[in-house]
Amino acid sequence: MKLKTLSIVAAVLAVASIATWLFKQRDSGPTADARVGQPLLAEDVVGRIGTIRLQSDSRTVALVDSGTDGSAWVVRDYHDMPVDFSKLTRFVTELRDARVLRFVSANPERIGRMEFGDASIEILDRSGATVWSAQLGKTPDGGGRFIRFPDSDRAYLTGLNTWLDTTAKNWADATLVSIKSEDVTAIELGFPEGDPLVLTRPDGTSSWKVEGLAEGETLKSSPVSSLLSSLGNLRFTETTALDAPEAVAARAHARTIKLTTADRTYTIALGREPAPPAPPAPPPAAEGETAPPPTPAPKAGPVFAFVTTSVASDPVNSLMSKRAFQISEWTFTNLPTDRAALIETPPPPPPPAAEGEETSADITVPPGPKSFADADAEKAFLDETLDGFTTTPSGIRYKVAKTGSGEKPAAGTRIQAHYAGRLLDGTPFDSSYERGEPFSFTLGQGQVIKGWDESLLDMRKGEKRTVVIPYALGYGERGAGAEIPARATLVFDIELVDF
Repeated sequence: MKLKTLSIVAAVLAVASIATWLFKQRDSGPTADARVGQPLLAEDVVGRIGTIRLQSDSRTVALVDSGTDGSAWVVRDYHDMPVDFSKLTRFVTELRDARVLRFVSANPERIGRMEFGDASIEILDRSGATVWSAQLGKTPDGGGRFIRFPDSDRAYLTGLNTWLDTTAKNWADATLVSIKSEDVTAIELGFPEGDPLVLTRPDGTSSWKVEGLAEGETLKSSPVSSLLSSLGNLRFTETTALDAPEAVAARAHARTIKLTTADRTYTIALGREPAPPAPPAPPPAAEGETAPPPTPAPKAGPVFAFVTTSVASDPVNSLMSKRAFQISEWTFTNLPTDRAALIETPPPPPPPAAEGEETSADITVPPGPKSFADADAEKAFLDETLDGFTTTPSGIRYKVAKTGSGEKPAAGTRIQAHYAGRLLDGTPFDSSYERGEPFSFTLGQGQVIKGWDESLLDMRKGEKRTVVIPYALGYGERGAGAEIPARATLVFDIELVDF
């Protein structure tokens, strides 16, 4: 009896062992799974795509071909904005090129550890029928992505490494204007005050001609190039409703620029709601009380771009009827503020040299202290004593002794300059003239003090001027070595030799 019982137990254990072995084989799977080694997305499916629906993190985005030839894709969940076609192409290419690397498991417990949540991709044809779909799991340590198909209880490892972006705005093409600078043949630039400035040229290789230039005035090429670069590749950062108060206010305070190419004119209006008036300052704190913190200065609204073209069928015209488009603040604040920002006025002729005066070193700079207690004291002294000197917005004072000729150097230009430097009390501290060779450096790269960069950007070849540089644009609060004390005003006789 006992022997029979033992035999029955042994048989049961054997069956259980076989069953366990068979269950485990579900992880290794058959050696010939039809999906393994195949592209994740077959070529025939690619040719039938009409809609791509992505889902992840409780968000869904649908990318829809609204045309008939695959060239009119829109983001259905973002105001039917045009799709960033390059991003869409990369995504489809990654699906097509990725392959099913191997079968991983059909074990529900193990599949549960692969983190199949709500991340999924669904592809529909133009009739709306689903032609391909998959559920995405986590990315394993070795790379790739776990994936499941709706008609199977199996999980696979694929070579797919793409991130599933379900933020609808990220799929929209942010381009508002795309023009090559060399294609622009006319510019009409409006200013906050006064008449617009009109520039024309017959083609992209010719020089600009400006209407209404006075004798001796020339066009500054650098601001024009910067303007074409920023407006010719205008992109939005956010959108809002057309009747949003900040968009309506921006349109009312917009500046208008027109760019003309061979086949159309782009009218670009950029504006923002002005900052409201600053609140009155709080009354001073009573003795023994703590003063309240200063009230933050009011800010202007975001910058909006309103674009139309002379060709009615241009997509940007219909785009502007959907939403109001915000752009980067820099594009607006970098616009030339007035005519003087684009037109170079010839410097006034230097006064005739008095008898005995020969060079810029003979321009009189009244002596003063080696250093000042603060910037206010320095400014007060210079305002009182430097009669006849031109003052720049930054506070540099200069007087031209010899005019130069030609263009002014641009930032990044390698230049050669002679100079003699002294303190305000007349103490010399450096001179290239004494060394017998000019000083060479790259302009506008911070290789010299700020006062030097600013001054030489405004000079022409052969020009000589005496420059008085406030300490904030020189060696500042610390000075330099033993020769230049803290808060020292610097005087330079500078000659732009070559560039």
